Amino acid sequence: MTSRARRLVRSGKEPRDTMRPLVWQEAKKTTKHCPPRRSPLKHPLKMIKKLSSRLLYYHGTSGMNVTVFPTWDAYFRQLLEAPGKEITIDSGRGEYVIDIEPARICSRILSVRNQISKEWEKDLLAVLQMKKSIMHSYREREARRNLEAQAELESRRVEKKEKEGDKDIEGLKEERKGTVKGESKWVRVAPLMSSATTPGFDRQPLFFLESDPYDDSGLVASPLRKSSFDLLLLLATREALRRILDHKKVNWEVRSDNENSAAKSAVLNASQISFLKQFYEERREKYFLGRYRRYGLADDFVEELMTHPPRMTTMIRRKEKIPVLLDPAAIAEAVLDKRGEVATEWAKEASLFPGEHAEIQKLQLNRMMGL
Repeated sequence: MTSRARRLVRSGKEPRDTMRPLVWQEAKKTTKHCPPRRSPLKHPLKMIKKLSSRLLYYHGTSGMNVTVFPTWDAYFRQLLEAPGKEITIDSGRGEYVIDIEPARICSRILSVRNQISKEWEKDLLAVLQMKKSIMHSYREREARRNLEAQAELESRRVEKKEKEGDKDIEGLKEERKGTVKGESKWVRVAPLMSSATTPGFDRQPLFFLESDPYDDSGLVASPLRKSSFDLLLLLATREALRRILDHKKVNWEVRSDNENSAAKSAVLNASQISFLKQFYEERREKYFLGRYRRYGLADDFVEELMTHPPRMTTMIRRKEKIPVLLDPAAIAEAVLDKRGEVATEWAKEASLFPGEHAEIQKLQLNRMMGL
């Protein structure tokens, strides 16, 4: 691997989260996976693979070295300054030479970047809507778990009374119906769901990433759209955490399921911020750094936070220690709200990406014209 290829896959400090390095990274990866048929770019893409082979198989949010390429267009400027190259192709019927023109590669990557930007503009609006469905699913599951726990306790109580010979307890006669020779046919059934083996909420279906019935543009989804959406969701989650932890107190809105009801405001206090910071630091490397080997890490992090057991702590207010209940589910809801704010901002930002290509396209045209 060349030194330039090693520079593409960065490691080390966690960068400030922004979409621009990620959209560049995904555009470059997607370009390798969707070469046009009978296009001279089919062979120049071998040049991309040679220069960035590790990046093409990298599933993470830190694939662009923001030190070597401090801005999104730095790579394109360096690419347009690179000399052309010739590659000899052995087709089985003889050899022929293909000219590798960096300006054409630049044009192809910009075209893919433009498509990904339009997709992300819609995908980020879907991220905004995910909070409501996640919380609804979590509350439904939590209610079922509570009912099952109560049923389990009641079953144990009835079983204990039955063993002690107490035949006057309410409902025991109903349990005794159908007995044979004084032996009860009642059998305790294990709970249908268990918080230890079932997820905290239902994962969101991603069918819209493959086809959108309301999209009249006729464009086919990019081949790595699911992978890109997974990284985009993870990056938005990390940015939401960063914004929360950058402030001592955070205001967020907890909206009721009733659209006509007024939004209620809440505040994360210092104890909740401290808990979230420790929780995040302990799991940052697992969920947010390095190369990821599986999808859904953003949902996994939110789920682990949401299902973390509540605990009591103390908070000093007016020189007095006040007991405070730390509810991780409420903290997770705050993270989802903040992620929605990030998604709204980024959707507007993504809509501006295609307009940023004008200067690079001018340099590309000058290169192709020999100016």
